[in-house]
Amino acid sequence: MQHGYKTAAVYVAGRVENGIGGGICQVSSTLYNTALRANLQIIKRSNHRFATGYVPLSTDATVSWGGPEFVFKNSRNHPIKIVSQVNGGRITVSIYGCKEDVEYEVIIQSQTLQTIPMKTEYRTNPALPQGTKKTVQKGHGGYKSRAYRILKLNGEVVSKELLSTDTYAQLSTIIEQNP
Repeated sequence: MQHGYKTAAVYVAGRVENGIGGGICQVSSTLYNTALRANLQIIKRSNHRFATGYVPLSTDATVSWGGPEFVFKNSRNHPIKIVSQVNGGRITVSIYGCKEDVEYEVIIQSQTLQTIPMKTEYRTNPALPQGTKKTVQKGHGGYKSRAYRILKLNGEVVSKELLSTDTYAQLSTIIEQNP
């Protein structure tokens, strides 16, 4: 363990490997979505290199030791309290505070703009039995997407803020073979 983190799956140079801090972005992404819905100001947020499966496109927030950070500001008129829980492998983050004079209904909208096809990469591995193939990495396609924060008051849209436009790379399927 390093910095209190256990090993888990992380992306490294276009591959999936076990590394320190894998899974921490599920926490930062959950906090990001909670901060958005609490209508807090987002200062700094970065998307992952590859799409995640736990939040819609353009609603993730990657963090890394010495790398990208997620930063938000309490832009409300009163202090807030952040409570997080992990139960049964699920994280919940809640933000509590005093009501403002005007409270908006907050909607987060994710849009896929483009799908980037997955590629398959074949590598020769003479250690495999002759005529066999082995999938060493399952891949997936990539995406271009964007997200908005929409504020409604009394059922009417009063603002639509572009949060980000992001690109997620495709992750190649890698097949080793000995022809």
